[in-house]
Amino acid sequence: MCTASHLSDYDDFIDVNRVYSLIAVTSATNRSYAICSKAFIKLETSTDINESDRKAYQSLAMDIFSKHEPRDQRHKPELDMKDDNIVVCLVTGRPILDYEFWTCTTCKRSAMSQEMNSRLSCPLCHSSV
Repeated sequence: MCTASHLSDYDDFIDVNRVYSLIAVTSATNRSYAICSKAFIKLETSTDINESDRKAYQSLAMDIFSKHEPRDQRHKPELDMKDDNIVVCLVTGRPILDYEFWTCTTCKRSAMSQEMNSRLSCPLCHSSV
C-alpha cells in the first residue's frame, strides 16, 4: 500500500491510469477507503482515459462505496496518499533517512548512495551517473 501510493511521484513516467488503478486496488484491499476514493476521483477525472473506461471506473466505485463509506477503517499515518516529506530510494523503495544520498541530475529522483555505487546509470531515466 505504501509503495503503491508513492507511484504518484512517477506519473510522468508511468501511465496515470496504471498508477491510480493500483492505488485504488491496494487501498480497497487494505480497507483504506478514503485513499481508494481519492484514487477513483483521479481516474474518473483523468483526461487520458476513454469514455468506456471512465464508466467502468464509475461503476466499480459505485459498487465499492455503496457498501463502504469513503473512510479508512485501518488508518495509519504512513498510509496517507502521499507524504512529500519522505524521500524514497528509487532502487529499494525504502525511505532515505541518511543526509547523504544520490540524486539524478536528469530526473531529480533520489537513491541511497550505497545502492548507486555499482550502477552506471539512473535506474529510472537511464542517464549516466
